[in-house]
Amino acid sequence: MKSVKHCFFVVTALLCSNGLFAQKDSVQALFNPPKFNIHYSYLQWQLGYNGFVFSNTYLSGIGLDVFGIVFNDDVDIAIGLDQGGRNGRTGYHAAILATRTLQSYAGFYIKAEPMLFPEKIINISTPLKFGMSSLSYADTSTVAATGYGRRRNRPISFFDVEPGFFAYVNVFPKVHFGVGASYRVALNTSSSISYSDYDNFVFSAVMRLQLDTHSKRKLAAKKNDYYTPSDRFQ
Repeated sequence: MKSVKHCFFVVTALLCSNGLFAQKDSVQALFNPPKFNIHYSYLQWQLGYNGFVFSNTYLSGIGLDVFGIVFNDDVDIAIGLDQGGRNGRTGYHAAILATRTLQSYAGFYIKAEPMLFPEKIINISTPLKFGMSSLSYADTSTVAATGYGRRRNRPISFFDVEPGFFAYVNVFPKVHFGVGASYRVALNTSSSISYSDYDNFVFSAVMRLQLDTHSKRKLAAKKNDYYTPSDRFQ
């Protein structure tokens, strides 16, 4: 009986060890995650018009990617600024209806933007911004009460995320024009202002420039995939 048990344990051990050797690659893959080949491609800069939607008003402004780096030819990591403001002064009659009037919007962000087929004439991207925004209000209660135009600015700051969707046309190899929309979602709010001032749409028309693209050509040459501007329009 003991010899049968010993044989059983020996056979079981052999089968287990054989299975472990057979699964060696899978085990190594489990404890050694795959390495990603992340390489620098080129610089990218973007400037455009922004229209900011709020609960009772619409502010016009600009958006600027101050500095952007594209990796693997299709992911842009950038830092930038958004700015919008109201033209002119709020009059007495408007102050009667609203004693707190939105005057300006400002935001600083870090952006991650996957780009789908950026080498094609028409392409799309789905940027995601992480930033801090500030809303500046004018207190017009004194205007409604006394008729005088005295104001006190009341800035309100909050963190937000802003996913978006853009479509681009590559007019020239290094110059692209695009339109799109995004939606601002505040991460911290209070009841002092309308939630539609925290969370709302942003509509944009932008121009995107590619810089330092010679590095992209060098990488393509190493892969025997020679890049020329005309290739992007075939």
